[in-house]
Amino acid sequence: MAEVKKSISSMQVVGTLKEINLSREGVSKREIGRNDNKKTVECNRISKTEFKNPAFVIEVNGQPVEVDVTFGVDEKYVDKDGKIADNPKYKALATIIDTFVCGETRVKVDGSINANEYVGQDGQWKTLTPKIEFFSATHSNVPEEDYAEGAVSGIVRSKRPEMKGDDETGRLLVQLMSFDYKGSIYPVDLVVDADLADDFDNMYETNSSVRVDVEVKVVQHGGKTTTETTGFGRKAKRTSGYTTTEFQIIGGDEPFEEENEYFITAEAVKDASAEREVMIAKRIADKQSKSGSSTASVKGASQFADSTPANLPF
Repeated sequence: MAEVKKSISSMQVVGTLKEINLSREGVSKREIGRNDNKKTVECNRISKTEFKNPAFVIEVNGQPVEVDVTFGVDEKYVDKDGKIADNPKYKALATIIDTFVCGETRVKVDGSINANEYVGQDGQWKTLTPKIEFFSATHSNVPEEDYAEGAVSGIVRSKRPEMKGDDETGRLLVQLMSFDYKGSIYPVDLVVDADLADDFDNMYETNSSVRVDVEVKVVQHGGKTTTETTGFGRKAKRTSGYTTTEFQIIGGDEPFEEENEYFITAEAVKDASAEREVMIAKRIADKQSKSGSSTASVKGASQFADSTPANLPF
């Protein structure tokens, strides 16, 4: 496979902590480290209490922004010298659990924009809106202004008008293909609002290598908030419809030239896409083989612990 650098993938979320869905699993013998440098230690692990829910929710300008910790995080890790050390990512999560207060603590969280994919109960591969994967958090020197913004790079796989029925909304639906630290390719679905759609379309062609700035937006679809008159006073407000989270493009740089370290070649995309198809087929087959098994883990992916701080977004 052609060598390719990990894509830019960063998010920063500033707001008030609203929900925590994390807990310690307890001290146990655990295997830490990567394939060629694994060690067994006794240590704790932090993972999501309810696997289907995000690790925590931050209220940003009155809207909920979800941040995830996909895999369990071990208390220890194997450093670059092969020594066992304290895992700073575990320490950061422990601080959130022990000292942050939901509804009160203002936080600044750094993370990455990661793929949100899985095999559904119907045996089909699902690709959803990307998610923010936790890297670090602080409640010191937090900016006064709420925001959830970042940047992502990749190759423009597709761009198409958003449709509502038979009519175009004026917005563009964009899919980038980005690379993770392992060299694996994955999709990042983005939206360009109508006021920037022409600028994006004119600047970036399909297959361009690009870096764009993005903002997380919680969008209301259909319905409206209503109140009704009654014998006295008023009835409670009710909002119909539903909300979705979008990663909206708010700006971008000129397309990368070949000499740029983040430029992606057609060869790299072809090779990585072929490997991705193999990965998806294997995940579907594994799901089908386990569907009748009673030994599946209750916590889902917590068995795949993240005990290596190098497995981070930047």
